[in-house]
Amino acid sequence: MKKSLIFGIIALLLLAACAQVEQKPFKIGVVTPMSGPNAWIGEFNTAALETGKEEINAQGGINGRNIEFVFEDADNAAKSTTATTKLIQQDNVDLIYSVTTPVTAGASAVAEQNSVPLFGFTAVPSFAKKNTWVFSDLRDAVQECRLLSQAALKNGHKRIAFLGNDADFSVECIDVLKAEFVPQGGEIIANEMKVSNDPDARTSVTKIKSLNPDAVVLVCWPPDCNMIYKQMIELDFVPQFYLPIGIPLSANPASVKDLDKDRILHDAFAADQGINPDQPTPELAAMRKKVETRIGKTLTSPADTAVGYDNLFEIAEAAKKCPEITNTCLRDKLAETDYTGVAGHVAFNGKHYAARPIRVVQYKDGKWVAYE
Repeated sequence: MKKSLIFGIIALLLLAACAQVEQKPFKIGVVTPMSGPNAWIGEFNTAALETGKEEINAQGGINGRNIEFVFEDADNAAKSTTATTKLIQQDNVDLIYSVTTPVTAGASAVAEQNSVPLFGFTAVPSFAKKNTWVFSDLRDAVQECRLLSQAALKNGHKRIAFLGNDADFSVECIDVLKAEFVPQGGEIIANEMKVSNDPDARTSVTKIKSLNPDAVVLVCWPPDCNMIYKQMIELDFVPQFYLPIGIPLSANPASVKDLDKDRILHDAFAADQGINPDQPTPELAAMRKKVETRIGKTLTSPADTAVGYDNLFEIAEAAKKCPEITNTCLRDKLAETDYTGVAGHVAFNGKHYAARPIRVVQYKDGKWVAYE
């Protein structure tokens, strides 16, 4: 009788221990700008992640484990390095999710050093290409610059000037222009890089104006874009624009705030996600409504928000395939990502990054329309 009672107690204790293990949350460390000039990106992305988390947890989480976020505010590589180190070494997160290219630049190095999977919301896939623990799924600045350069050649705009923030996406964009635009008869007559948040772009704009380009390829964060546009107007120089990452950055409402938007963007060409938020699927429309209700405002980049929302489901699907969630298993299953969500289909095909469809749009009569 005593032995039976003892064995019964032991069994109950073991069951209780197993239950506790099952309830351990799946922790994601989110490094994102929550303050500063790029806080708007963190706002919509966080809302998308929180919306997805509620839905996944309501359906049982990841094999019984609820998703839990640990947020860290960072808007540059230095801050994200510190934040990511804390998340890995103190918070013991299962995965790092980094938002924006500068943040991913710092976070990816720390994740790689610690052999922790990182999923980047960035337009620069090179972090995923050169590292073994880093993944990314958003858009591809290289492909966008490639498509826009083809559009420029088609339109007879062979003499172009480049003006961009000193960021990875600018470097990769100018590289593809040199490699593909120039050999096809194009000419880059100016290559100007501007330090982010530097309040003066007049020297670069004056130089570009003096060269009389057919068009300007502009890549900038919204606060910098707004300043550049204002100084271009002051200098009576509003050129034909080609805008990589255009809709969320250089055509963002913050970019044209207090300016004549139609004058600045007249006939401009921009690259955007392949999905058209003006013709949404029911699933995309439902997600957008949930996120906008959460933040109490209209999304400025619903297509990118949809990708951020899908990112969490991609991570969850990979984690569910692991009998035991280890860093190695999570990494390997992320490489197998093949998922269809509100932003469409994405497949990594054994790589660490995705090639989502891209479209070129043109600003006509106050709105963006498809460019053929």
